[in-house]
Order: sequence, then structure tokens, then C-alpha cells
Amino acid sequence: MWTQYTGTDNPVREKLVEFWRDRLVVSARGVRVPQFLADYDRRLRVGALGDYRELLWQVTTSPAMLVYLNNRQNRRDRLNENFARELLELFSVGRGVYTERDVQETARALTGWVVRGERAEWVAARHDGGRKTLLGQTGNLTAAEVVTLLANHPATARKLATDLWTYLVYPQPSRAIVESLAAVYGQSNRNVGALLQAIVAHPEFDSDRAYRGQIKTPVQFLVGALRQLGIVANPLRAWQGLRAMGQVPYNAPTVKGWPQGEGWLTALRC
Repeated sequence: MWTQYTGTDNPVREKLVEFWRDRLVVSARGVRVPQFLADYDRRLRVGALGDYRELLWQVTTSPAMLVYLNNRQNRRDRLNENFARELLELFSVGRGVYTERDVQETARALTGWVVRGERAEWVAARHDGGRKTLLGQTGNLTAAEVVTLLANHPATARKLATDLWTYLVYPQPSRAIVESLAAVYGQSNRNVGALLQAIVAHPEFDSDRAYRGQIKTPVQFLVGALRQLGIVANPLRAWQGLRAMGQVPYNAPTVKGWPQGEGWLTALRC
């Protein structure tokens, strides 16, 4: 991982992978299987700059996420709403758009997935094939159809535009900025790379407000220092440094990820 962080010839991709690790969260403590985490990291890396619908599907059907948010335990006669709730709140449309009924209907559509060995599998006998209504759309919805519906929703476009702008430029972008970026998301068939290009090309990207408008996370601080100084990272020492600063990859405190911005500012006693 540290070679990818500090020795990459594509730092933009690595920055986007780090963005996704903090938005589509799984934790080592919750998963406990290194192979699942390695597979999950590969999925984020492959999909980092592509179609968000495909990335969301890869996350939904990954063994790591099925274990972390308990969707492998979600079956038609015993619903588990953990993943359904976070899929709506954190990974797609966000709060204020969905209802508790939408969470339940999403959970029904997501039934049937299990983990066998190191693979995710869908078991028809565990799936609720009945009619469901989600965000105003009705049908015998499956997991794939729910992911498509959510990835195409205008609220998802706005949330992703806001989150990515906040990560790359500064917090609390104007409504005009968000709407212009959401339009790019829709016109490009949900392409994250196109959204990134629109952000970098925006006049505000080089504005006075954007200049030093970010507070670096420990990972960004450490990787930036290593790259600028041309130091080859010692994985153990890098891990120890991040642990001391409070941010070890795949150890976010909650499914909501790490603190943002000023959340990393602390008072130290000398």
C-alpha cells in the first residue's frame, strides 16, 4: 500500500482511492479477513474514476461490505437493515430524501447475498422477490436495480458533487457549483473522472478561497511529506506514525468515516 501511496505515477487516482476509502467505509476490525480487505481495495482502485453505478455495485457485492454492514445476514424472513440504511444515507441520496419505509424496501431488495469462502454469492431462496416501492418507483426490485436507481438519482449527483468538491477544494460549495457539477455527473453517465475534470477546470479551483483551504488529514500529511522529501517509506514506521496521529487506513471510527477539516485540529500540551 505504501508503494502505491508514495511511488505512484498516478497520484490523482491514489487521491480518489483515498476519497472512496473514507466515503464507502469498511473497517479491518469489522471485517477481520485480510483477503476481503485486499479485494475491496482493488475494487475501489479499479472503479475510482469510472461509472459510480458500477463502483457502488462492486461495493455492494464485495465480501468485505457484506460482512462489515451485515448484509450477508439479510434474508427475506429476517431482514437486516444495516447496509440498506447506510447505502441510502451515506453512499447515495443522503438524509432528508428517503423515509424509514424506503430503508425497509431497500433491505428487502438487497436480500439473498451471502459469503462463501472468499466469494460473494446470491442465493435465490433467501431473496424477497415481492413488489417493493423505493423513492416512488415500484416493482419487483433486485439489488442491481436498486443500485442503478440510487446511482441515477439527482440527490446522489448533488451529494457526490458536494463531497468531492469539499475533499478537493473547500467545504460548503455554493448551490450553483453543486448544481453545475451534478449536471456533469448526469450528462457523463455518472462518470467520476468527468466530475473530477469539471472540478479542476472550475474557476473556483484556483480561487483565493481555495488557496490553502484544506486541513490535511494524517494520511495526506504523511504521504505529502514522504513524496516531497523523496523518502522511501518504511511500512512499519509509517503505520506507527499514522497510528500516533489517529488515522490508520481501514480503521475509521464509524461507517461515517474520519473527521473532516477542523476535526483534525487538536490542542497539544507541551
